[in-house]
Amino acid sequence: MTDTSLPMVSPERTYALVVGVETYGVDTVWDLPGAARDALRFAGWLTGPAAVPPANLRLFLSPLQSADLDWTGSLTQLRDQCELATESAIKKALLTDLPKCDGELLWIFWAGHGFLNKSTEELQLPYTDATAGQVLNLNLDSALRYWRSSRVPANRFTRQAVLVDTCRVDAPSGKLLSFPTTTYDPDGSTTVEGRQQFQLYAASLGEAAKNQAASQTGQLTEVLLDLLDDRPLDQVVRELDSIAGLVQKRFAVLREQKLAWQHPVVITRYQGWDGSVRINDWPETPLAPKLDDRGWAELERLFRSRGLPPHSWDAYRWAFECTRCAPPSSLTLLADDVFEVLRDLDDRQGARSGVPLVVPFVQYLAVRVHTSDPKRSKALAQWVKRTRDRMSIPALRQPPEPTGPGTLHVRLTESAEAKDRFLAEMWFHQDAFESIWQAEKALDLPSIREQLITRLRLLVERLNSPPAKPPTRIEFHVPYALLDAGPAGNADFERWSVPSRGQGKSRQLGQLYEVVMRCIPEGRGPEETARLNRKWHWFEAQGGGQRPEAVRLLGDADLTDELAMQLFLEDPPACVLAEVSDSAALLDAVVEAGLPIAVWRRGGPPKAAAAGEGLRLALDPPPGAPDFDLHALPKRLRELRTQHGPAPGRAESWHYPLALLWDNPTCRPSPPPLS
Repeated sequence: MTDTSLPMVSPERTYALVVGVETYGVDTVWDLPGAARDALRFAGWLTGPAAVPPANLRLFLSPLQSADLDWTGSLTQLRDQCELATESAIKKALLTDLPKCDGELLWIFWAGHGFLNKSTEELQLPYTDATAGQVLNLNLDSALRYWRSSRVPANRFTRQAVLVDTCRVDAPSGKLLSFPTTTYDPDGSTTVEGRQQFQLYAASLGEAAKNQAASQTGQLTEVLLDLLDDRPLDQVVRELDSIAGLVQKRFAVLREQKLAWQHPVVITRYQGWDGSVRINDWPETPLAPKLDDRGWAELERLFRSRGLPPHSWDAYRWAFECTRCAPPSSLTLLADDVFEVLRDLDDRQGARSGVPLVVPFVQYLAVRVHTSDPKRSKALAQWVKRTRDRMSIPALRQPPEPTGPGTLHVRLTESAEAKDRFLAEMWFHQDAFESIWQAEKALDLPSIREQLITRLRLLVERLNSPPAKPPTRIEFHVPYALLDAGPAGNADFERWSVPSRGQGKSRQLGQLYEVVMRCIPEGRGPEETARLNRKWHWFEAQGGGQRPEAVRLLGDADLTDELAMQLFLEDPPACVLAEVSDSAALLDAVVEAGLPIAVWRRGGPPKAAAAGEGLRLALDPPPGAPDFDLHALPKRLRELRTQHGPAPGRAESWHYPLALLWDNPTCRPSPPPLS
């Protein structure tokens, strides 16, 4: 709808604050590719079709890669006046500089992260110089009250349009994150009558706004700029209500197509663009229902130990997926106390399925522990059923069943009678451990290899018809001394030769199976074992497989006497990727620190990694595959061994051969009986 009663808007009397923040001082996990590009594209519409003079724009960009920004066309003049999106620069422009300008219309565009203050529900927009200890932020709600007040002269900026492409989820909390409260509400000022303020948010309260990493754009900005197209300024201002309505309709279609989850919200205050008086013309998404008191009382008995149970992060993620509730922008558990996590879920907004988010969380845990702890699984499942019946909760989607690989476990124990000989036993594990062979006497490694080939052939023959699954992984539980070396080099287990189809042909074991190393408990002392248990628990409970801080890259310069303690002091990292030449020193530190996962090149890199080489790059998934995930490491190393292993005419690559320590302390076969 076009409002013909509005006077024409002059581009010369139009000003704008445009902000795009992709990088923050808090952590690289906050990186948001595309936000700076979105802000620059909006500035391009302002200085292009809208014909606003570049001098009237205050542009603040903090891009991940400055070279990715396109400054062509009308943006050329803006490049020199662009500043970083810091607190001091933006506050000066928004609260001091712009109010002094002789303007009629103010645009505010912000792309980046956005969090709600839990007590006031005011929107906090972090600056690029935010740090974990002090997440510096703009309180947008307070700033907009300032712009409606008499602190801005009454004859200026009678119209203000605010476009916010950020999430509106609760601010994360924790020991290391502190959001200072900021307000700019002017003392003694009054609200200026007749000043119109239009606000378009990318999401409802409690919802995350989708950032499309592949195309590097926020979903709201993409839809909005497509609608603005080449329209001139005056037409857009007159039709702003209608354009916002089209944005909402397009998102409704995208949600039906499962391409969007958010609900853009329009708020107009103090007489809207079309002359009506409105506070909100689009209903906020209903709040998720809360768990009742009886449910909490029963959970107190179920979770007597308040620490995080295994798979908590996966259960947290499932709660949002199951209810089709938009997840928070950072899927991070805010505490190590299960009840803090449950309360956080119960406080979430945006779910429309009539399901308290706590219920699918508990449901997921019940499924995941069904094999390892059937008694607990039954108790959790019964709680879910009782709660659903009592609160009339609709049927829940069933969580995916855990599908671990069929695994052959090979345990080697040093023999007291003969050097370089080992007592050996093998188990097959799918849902439980099944002993399949035990040596009657100590054997050397070549003899154990022959037994392994025989047992694998028998297993494949027995399990080669559905629903049985032959092994896809082999785990070697070995003494510490065999992790990286062995008699005559025979402990490079992933390179053991295995007969293949065709006379005289063979393959390496690590090309046919996921091959990982384990350190038998006798190889670690009590303190080291306790550290291993703690590190693995963090990895499993906190979703460490997809957390950047779970992985640390090491080089020769890191191999100091203090390395073990540096790796041990905090829960992360759980994994090291080591580009080192002294693998013995590396493994000393890894075992002492209790790290369960490590990747290294046997014998160390023969040369420094050149451009385009290096362990982290080698382990990146191929194009089109999911992002780097620690859980996929065994499979990824098998792919690399196939791509870069020995073959006629092929030289070994820089990252071959790679060894993988994957020491899951919660899944071990029983040791062989004493004899």
